[in-house]
Amino acid sequence: MTPASLAPARPLAGRVLAPEKQLPTFPQGDPEALSKIALRHSSQDHAERCNPCLAVETRLLRSLYSIPFWCTHVTTATKERLLTWALLPLLVLVAIWVATPLIEHNSGRDSDGVLYAAMAEKTGTDSGLARTAPWCWRPLTPFVASLLPFSTIMNFKLLAFFSSWLSLVLLYEILRRCDLSCLAAAVGVLFYAGVFWTVKFSFYSPCYIDFQTQVFLLAVMLLMILRRYWVLPLLIGVGALQKESIVFLTPVVFLHYARLHRRRMWRVLLYFIALVIPGIAALAVARLAVDPANHYSSLDTLVANVGRATQAGFWPRLLLAVFSGLGMLPLVVCYRARYSYQFLRDNPEWSAIIIVGIPLLFGGVDKARLFLYVLPVLVLMASRIFEDALDRPSRATWVWIGTTLLLHLYMGHQFTAMGTYEDYLNWMVPTHAPGPLLPSFGRLGLVVVIWLGVTLAMVRAAAVAKRRNAHAV
Repeated sequence: MTPASLAPARPLAGRVLAPEKQLPTFPQGDPEALSKIALRHSSQDHAERCNPCLAVETRLLRSLYSIPFWCTHVTTATKERLLTWALLPLLVLVAIWVATPLIEHNSGRDSDGVLYAAMAEKTGTDSGLARTAPWCWRPLTPFVASLLPFSTIMNFKLLAFFSSWLSLVLLYEILRRCDLSCLAAAVGVLFYAGVFWTVKFSFYSPCYIDFQTQVFLLAVMLLMILRRYWVLPLLIGVGALQKESIVFLTPVVFLHYARLHRRRMWRVLLYFIALVIPGIAALAVARLAVDPANHYSSLDTLVANVGRATQAGFWPRLLLAVFSGLGMLPLVVCYRARYSYQFLRDNPEWSAIIIVGIPLLFGGVDKARLFLYVLPVLVLMASRIFEDALDRPSRATWVWIGTTLLLHLYMGHQFTAMGTYEDYLNWMVPTHAPGPLLPSFGRLGLVVVIWLGVTLAMVRAAAVAKRRNAHAV
């Protein structure tokens, strides 16, 4: 089986519907033409009966043609883009924006955001804050924010909104290019947006730069899938000025490239050199251009954070951070552990992102937010599991997917008030939680029990349906 990320990249217009899914036009008043159409699509009807997921997707796409205010000459691919690039992301973003207040800590700037805001403010700020390492070596987003004409927080808010929208669009394109249906890709986008640290945090604490970093991360993944390899060195070089973690995508891209050109070693070596130089050069320029006001060592920080793993309360807090940073996705992936393992084995570049992302968790004290690096891979794996479940849909399957999504949104703080700053730390940032961990474990345990119950019910219903089909045959 050809790995999804190595499948030939084709334009979206040619991939929205396979030939057997192409939507018919319906001429008026021509019985002969209508008869021909019925014969032409009899095989499609049979395919839809055999594959109910295909039927659901086809009905959704047929509905695009029934919208009267859309011109008939607009292609299905264009209409899909309008829905998935505009309607779906904007509805999600507006809904979360309206329900999310600005953080009260440091007048909306939060902790690290104080430093990024100081970098964006040209006057009236403490130069020591603007030159605090390692934050001062991530100048791209603060520089862009300084160019906007509004207040500092509003400038970061606008960048957060645009970055979150672009992230959702890029993720949808990644899922579609990995041969997922539009329905499964849309579900994947909802699960991605349901994680607190992707969209909601961008409005709650807009002065952070993680949202723009996700744009670079997803853009590199998409270009890798599309095999636009010679754009990636430049993108990684610019991304290094956004955050140094983007440079760690270099081995991922190189692995993907080397698998396709393994018989041309000279070409692989040349591309490796071209891929490494821009990122390393950008990191060096940033460190030479900005003289930090404090002493900072990346190695010392890494050793100190690894050393915290020996503390008694580290692992319980890390467990809570996993569900804060990834929501219900770890449970979904573990539910189909063999399927997930086979996917990672067939697609080592996605495995490499997880392998690289785990050490990056020790780049900072806060662990939940650092799971953003591996989040797209888990969304991809979970979306494939959902699509596989929809190949044999039933009421129990839809209940399972809907319940998983609702619990995922609950874990992402989408249904609950943010409360005070201490409430936010206790709920979403267990590493810095000032209160006891027992309430957090109680909420997590309740969520897991509900999800396991619904999952077992779905599995039992599927087994009953399978026995009925066997007896019918």
